[in-house]
Amino acid sequence: MLTAVDTASALPGDAGGHAARRHPDEDMLDDATPCRILHPRECLPRRPARTPAWEPRRDRRDAGHPPLPRHALEGWHSPRLASAADLGQMRINFNYRNYFTTAAGYGEKPRRAQYFEGPYETALWRVLEMTPTIVDYQFQPIQMLWDTSDGRTVHYTTDAIYATDAGEVVVEEVKATQAYFDRSDTRDLMELFETRILTTGARFVRRTSRRIAEPTYWRTVKDAFDDRRTAYGEADVDRAHEAIVRVGGTAPLGAVIEAVGGPAREAHAKLNAMMVARTVAIDLSAPPMGDTEVTIPAPPADPDALRTFLRSLAVQP
Repeated sequence: MLTAVDTASALPGDAGGHAARRHPDEDMLDDATPCRILHPRECLPRRPARTPAWEPRRDRRDAGHPPLPRHALEGWHSPRLASAADLGQMRINFNYRNYFTTAAGYGEKPRRAQYFEGPYETALWRVLEMTPTIVDYQFQPIQMLWDTSDGRTVHYTTDAIYATDAGEVVVEEVKATQAYFDRSDTRDLMELFETRILTTGARFVRRTSRRIAEPTYWRTVKDAFDDRRTAYGEADVDRAHEAIVRVGGTAPLGAVIEAVGGPAREAHAKLNAMMVARTVAIDLSAPPMGDTEVTIPAPPADPDALRTFLRSLAVQP
């Protein structure tokens, strides 16, 4: 005989009084982090990584007889640091004898012309320009001079220097691969410079091109960099900030683009331009998607930290 089922006393998930069955993996999926949808650029076949046409290699015939360090052979002594009187570049190495490319561009953050030697300094320029935690930067900023036992004065110019929003000053040397840093001459020079620069309170970083020249990252930064001079107004900034603050300080890029208004591509270009002025911060570690995180950068601890540092080393004309 058929009887009515008391649905009020039935177990959850089944109107007939039977417990809902769960797949064994469902409990694990409840706690899983949502996966990120890949950008179409990330789905393309990977091209071989770009490598320099030449890399330093040690002659195996010298393996059992390591050469004397250069500082010992030449008698290096009396190292000192110097920066330009106008707090800009110490040299402009443009000539037809260079075996590497040279370039120049105008930096929106430092409001100064910048000069680069080789493709990796140019790539680093784009990264510094589009990184919201970087407040100011300068290329070819500092020379180290030292004397040798035969009476010569030799100099070395470092690649770049920048200040972070926390007020830290960082000096960088960028090379194509680690092999360049492993050369005995270069290692000697870098160790001498690092010893000297650490006495000023700055930090020294040796950077290879592995990350800044990686094709997907390079293109992501380059696309944002190309928008850095897009015009925007205070109303655009207010709408972007309101969208970010409304959701607790970290908003998806798609929502911020919608809040800025207008054509989506134009709104995205405005946000990229705002990054140079440190008005917003967009995560560029991967190509931008609708869920890419957008935040508001912290105000700098010392906006003039870099120029104050360079002023302390400046050589008066």
